[in-house]
Amino acid sequence: MLGQNPDFRYFLAARTTSILGTWVTVTALVLYLEETGVSASAVGALLLAKALPQALGPLAGTVSDRVDGRRLMVWCDLGQAALVALVAFFLPPLFVLVGLIAAASTFATLFLPAGRSAIPKLVGPDDLTSANALMASSSNLSFAIGPVLGGLLIATMGIRTALLFDAVTFLCETPSTG
Repeated sequence: MLGQNPDFRYFLAARTTSILGTWVTVTALVLYLEETGVSASAVGALLLAKALPQALGPLAGTVSDRVDGRRLMVWCDLGQAALVALVAFFLPPLFVLVGLIAAASTFATLFLPAGRSAIPKLVGPDDLTSANALMASSSNLSFAIGPVLGGLLIATMGIRTALLFDAVTFLCETPSTG
């Protein structure tokens, strides 16, 4: 039963928080760029940098199959935390920002197949369908709430706080897949 599985509950909560943080960052950066007066093309470049590494999904799956998934997830989370923290502390020029976001998105792309393959290790076969459904639902919920939270954080506490919120979410996601 999923409700009695602490490892799965932790992983679900950590992934939900991390995805929420990612959408906080995307929203905060779009609002920040708009505030700084960059062109719509520049905002498009940022969004492309976020999306383009996802095309590497098949390669990420191959990497995930050949290395220890838990280690891969930890390194991907640490990499994303470091990159987002760099953005928060330095608010770099656009071309550097786009590169850092592309690198962070590459780590996220590498994490995804390892994270998905961790679920069967956390739950029994009878709970696998429910576990996958909960993971998908939590991801969609984070996608819906993240932009709202990002807007609130940047409006009330500023861009750096919004970005640091995301960096911390990656540190909360250390997988417990034994």
